[in-house]
Amino acid sequence: MAEGTGVTLPGIGIFIHSSVKGRNRESMLQHEYGHFLDYKLSFDLYNTSTPTIPNIPILNFYLQIGIPSILNLTPGFNKIPGLDGRHKDFYTEKRADWWSKVFFGDMWLGN
Repeated sequence: MAEGTGVTLPGIGIFIHSSVKGRNRESMLQHEYGHFLDYKLSFDLYNTSTPTIPNIPILNFYLQIGIPSILNLTPGFNKIPGLDGRHKDFYTEKRADWWSKVFFGDMWLGN
């Protein structure tokens, strides 16, 4: 894991690099919990099952959130028009912030 980063692996845990301290650590934990909430709630609320595409939440999470998020951090893959490579502006990160803000409400620390 790279310095200053965090990752959410549903069913396994949330991991934050030891270099992240204090309020930044708490904020990152809230953000990563937003990814977990995205996994836990989105695919149940918006069941995308079809006869050819089953709704398997863990698979959907990794295909729609996890892998794109990691690719967005990878040099060469993060050149999405209009984002200038800013990971925090990628849709996966905006979703995590939205879910964490909904969950933590007034206690939300922001990203």
